[in-house]
Amino acid sequence: MPRTKRCFLCVRGLALLLCCLGCGRHPQPLTIAVVPESAPEQIWLDEHAGTLRAASHHGVRIYWNAPDREGDVQRQISLVEQVGDQKDAGLVLAPAQELALMLPVRRLLDRHMPVVIISSPMTLPPRPNLAYILNDEDQTGAIAARAIGSSLHGKGSIALLGINPFQSGVTLRLRAFEAYLHREYPAIRITDRRVASDSFSSEQTAAEVLAATPRIDAALALDPSSAIGLYQAEQQQPTRHRITIIACGQDASLFALLKSGFIDAYIAQDSYTMGYQAVDAILRMRQGLPVPARVALGPIVITAANMHDPAILARIANIPDEPL
Repeated sequence: MPRTKRCFLCVRGLALLLCCLGCGRHPQPLTIAVVPESAPEQIWLDEHAGTLRAASHHGVRIYWNAPDREGDVQRQISLVEQVGDQKDAGLVLAPAQELALMLPVRRLLDRHMPVVIISSPMTLPPRPNLAYILNDEDQTGAIAARAIGSSLHGKGSIALLGINPFQSGVTLRLRAFEAYLHREYPAIRITDRRVASDSFSSEQTAAEVLAATPRIDAALALDPSSAIGLYQAEQQQPTRHRITIIACGQDASLFALLKSGFIDAYIAQDSYTMGYQAVDAILRMRQGLPVPARVALGPIVITAANMHDPAILARIANIPDEPL
């Protein structure tokens, strides 16, 4: 056999071998990292469910990791830094503290990684690979003010619990609440304001509020811990009169408190939709498609009248069978 023909057959055989080897391989799906504030809270479990639903629709993977406890900012920073090392396709982040997360997020953006911030905004300048999907805090504050104002028939005194200056979302919510209350219900006075506290001290804070003179007619709990603190304080020293309690947050305990009749309503972020839309936005960024720089999702208002509605239950995870 001539040498030229032998070389041709060798090259052809090698090509066929490589083709056969390649036919057995499948491209690995993209992996999108999701880093919420903490693992055990219901709001982030709902977000996780939304990201998984979007991932199944788009054929991508979700790498979900979170600090084990609330407020562990250093752990969240470490997880965000790992996202860059793992070279994931994008990041969905719910920042626990804006200033602390600013530098690691900026580094990812500088490396052209798509990033979607959910739940609480950050003051990062607009970029093609950055988007926000947030709760409509103006609407949340207005809903809370309207609920309390209507319950009190436009007059009385209230307390605010769970004020957190480090959470821009809570600050915006509080500002909207006060603006609506002063405009629509000027005869309602805010007589007590308390900053956010952990689960260990929230009961003591709530007990002080309930025991204060003059007594309050209603309370707005800006986070679940404050609502739980009010419940625990009430169990220890029952008050002589019932007060209206509106809570903000997304926690299984709030559903239990509503079911027991202790709170009148709670206003939750639509974190399921946030998670779904965040994954969709990252994939659109990777394809070079336009993505809205900022989306504000309307909150979910949960009351005794709609708490068993299938449309509500489908967006809330881990509901307990019995009240606290």
